[in-house]
Amino acid sequence: MFDVIEFEIKGKPVPWQRAGRAGKRTFDTPRNVASKRLIAFAAQDAMRHLPCPFQHAVRIEMVFAWTRPRRSNSSFKATRGDLDNFCKLVLDACQGILFEDDAQVAVLTAQKIFHADEPTTKVTCFPLETEPGVVK
Repeated sequence: MFDVIEFEIKGKPVPWQRAGRAGKRTFDTPRNVASKRLIAFAAQDAMRHLPCPFQHAVRIEMVFAWTRPRRSNSSFKATRGDLDNFCKLVLDACQGILFEDDAQVAVLTAQKIFHADEPTTKVTCFPLETEPGVVK
């Protein structure tokens, strides 16, 4: 069976922040915790019809979108916030929900864009083992 999982998180995309330290102990930042909770809730809602996380390789597509500034003609956001940090936060939040471990992500595509709508993060997950046209 071929199941594509799609979900969206409304609001300004948030990049992962480096963990804090208290002596030898490290901890997740409050912003990371709150953002992961929102992402996890959206992922759980999208997975509600499936019995468990995917057990095989997956392809993930992410689009991080901001409202286009008035004076900009660009379609892509090339300012503050590293694309890999936006992806890391989403992948960490989806672990145990979309897939058992983020090591299962075999293909990852992501982009930071401007668009006419409100800021949002869109995530699509494709199970590769059952995807038509994928070389096995």
